[in-house]
Parts: sequence; C-alpha cells; structure tokens
Amino acid sequence: MRFHGKDNDEEHIKVTSEKNIVWRGLQALHEARLKDKRSLGQLMGDAVSNSANTLLTIGGFIILFSVIIKTLEVTGVVAVLSALLHPIMTRLGLEVGLSPAVISGFFEITLGCQLAGTALTTIPLNQKIMITGSVIAWSGLSVHAQVASIISKTDMSIKPFVVARIIHAALAGFYTYLLTGSLAFVSGALVFPAFVYTAPHGSSWHFWLKRTVFAYQRFFLIMLLFLSISLLIYLVSCLRTRIRVYGK
Repeated sequence: MRFHGKDNDEEHIKVTSEKNIVWRGLQALHEARLKDKRSLGQLMGDAVSNSANTLLTIGGFIILFSVIIKTLEVTGVVAVLSALLHPIMTRLGLEVGLSPAVISGFFEITLGCQLAGTALTTIPLNQKIMITGSVIAWSGLSVHAQVASIISKTDMSIKPFVVARIIHAALAGFYTYLLTGSLAFVSGALVFPAFVYTAPHGSSWHFWLKRTVFAYQRFFLIMLLFLSISLLIYLVSCLRTRIRVYGK
C-alpha cells in the first residue's frame, strides 16, 4: 500500500512540512485537549471504559463467527464449499484435505489455523504452514468486522484494508512456498528450534546472560538492516528529486 493515497499525502506535506513533526504532534494534542474540555481523570476513566468495551466487542465477534462456522459445518455448507474449492487447490498443487481450513480461515483466523495444524498427517508440513500463513495474513471476516466496527464512526474506508489483506495473504503463501521449497537451502541456515533457548532445569544466571546477549545481537542486526534499507530508499528519493529538478 506504499502508493495508496500518495497525492493526498504529498499535498498535506506541502502544507505542514514547515514545522517539526514532533512539535506539530504536541501542538495538535494540546489543541484537541482544549477542545475536549474533559478533565484528566475523566479522560483516563473513559479510556479504560472504551478499552473494556473494545475487548468485549472483539470477543463477541470471535464467538459470533465461531457459531456461524459451526452452523455451516452442521448444515453441510462447509463440505459443499470445500468440494468447490478442490479443483483450485489441486491446480495450485495443494492437498484437498486443507480445504476445510481455508473455508474456516476465511471466516475466523484461529479456527482456520487450528484446522490447518490438525489436518491429516499425510499432508506435507510446508503446505500446512502455507495455509496457516495465508489465513493469518487474511485475518478472517471476523477481524474485518472488528475493524469495520471500530472505524464506523470515522471517515476511513475499509476497502484499502481488505485489498491489503488479500495481497498479504497471497504474498504470505508465496513467500512460504519459496522459503520451504526452492529457497529452503537459504532459510535452513536461518532456522532455529522454537525452544532452543528455553531455560533448562536448574539454569543459572549464565544462561540468562547468554540468552539476553543473543536476543540483543539479533535485534541490532535487524535494526541495522532496516536502517540500511531506509538510507538506500532516502538516497534514491533524493537522487530522483535532483534529476527531476535539474531535468526541468
């Protein structure tokens, strides 16, 4: 979604780029507080109440879509949809036994992941991971409904979010296919067992020190990678700007 709403962003930057972004944020925060006219205690109380209501809303949507999926299973709708999905799964080289996970994941993320993980043992693990990654990226209609509920009182549109979820799901499955297939030799060198650094019985402070150093090493390496990518993008952007200016 890098270029979504780019024209509006550039127009906004032209108007507000004269001031520091941190100062603009603090100024906007102060102005909003003056317009709101609520005391600090009332703001904190309302924040806690809204957070609790949001949690109840999320839980309610999860239960609602879980009931919908169970109803579709009992009435045989899931079986029909799975049969319709079989030709597509076969064409993509996926096992048809993963169809129920795809159908359930379309509605609710956790049930889809559960079905993918507990599918037949004859199904290759990399295919289970592909489906699970795609389901998590798609997030399910339950999460979409939660997002729609939260932004319903704003002028935001849910369409970009849905489009991004579709693209994300396709890319997640594709990247998993690469990393567990043709590029497995690359990813294999970067993979560690999930509990390789779990504390053994009777561990001492040496273990925790070693674990902390290991975690911070990986953290700084990732930050260095992101910083390098950011600098590269910035330099390319500056170069394009200079070419555009001097080209005129």
